[in-house]
Formats: sequence, structure tokens, C-alpha cells
Amino acid sequence: MERPSAAEKIVVFADARPEVSGEYVAKPREEIPAAFAAVCVDNGWDVDVTWKKLNGGEDGAWFKKTTDDAYLYFNALDGEWWIDGPDGLGVYKGPSGSPRAPMGMSIAWRAIDGGTHAPTLAIYRRAS
Repeated sequence: MERPSAAEKIVVFADARPEVSGEYVAKPREEIPAAFAAVCVDNGWDVDVTWKKLNGGEDGAWFKKTTDDAYLYFNALDGEWWIDGPDGLGVYKGPSGSPRAPMGMSIAWRAIDGGTHAPTLAIYRRAS
């Protein structure tokens, strides 16, 4: 069976957390999310070292929200996808179907705040 192509765009639907709802586009490993960098600086962590340790997406890809600094990435340490808000703090996380793209169904995601709300994702893949 042929492996699915990598995702190029993800749309997040999260009525309970509108700050993470919206369209996200793939970004290269070398481009570090601004909100991630801000959290690292606030905590005294080396931005580059921390990003290289955590970012485990396919070829280092991650996804940036088109309207602000929210982002999605595959966390190599815990093996889960994270949706972080524009402040860089985690909002949702879910198990990895693959480091190529997160799972779309809401039952796969957990709210970091312990709530029962969960997002649904639409995954758009590159044409093979």
C-alpha cells in the first residue's frame, strides 16, 4: 500500500477554543514558531536546541496558523501532535497516526485544560 503524501494544509475547527480555530499551512523545520520561541525565552531554554529536540514532524515540518502565531507540531518526546495557541501554550494534544499529519477526528484529541471539548481537523495532502 502506498504511503499517503505529506499534509500541506490543516484546518482546525474548535468552537470551545476559537484562538486555535482556522487554517494552518506547512512550514519548514528551520523556521521556528514565534510563540514557541517566546515560551522558550520566558523559561530560559535555548530556542534552537529545544526546537530540535521536540519537533519530530515529517522532515521537520510543522503548521502555522495563517492569521496569528498558533501552531501545530509533532512532539518527538511524547509521540503526540500538539496544537498550541498564539501564546505558545498547549491547548490540545492527540496521539500520532503518523509524524506526517495528525488525526482529524475529535475523539483522538484531548484538551490540555482537562475539559471535554476537542477539535476536529481537516487534513489537506499534497498531490502525489
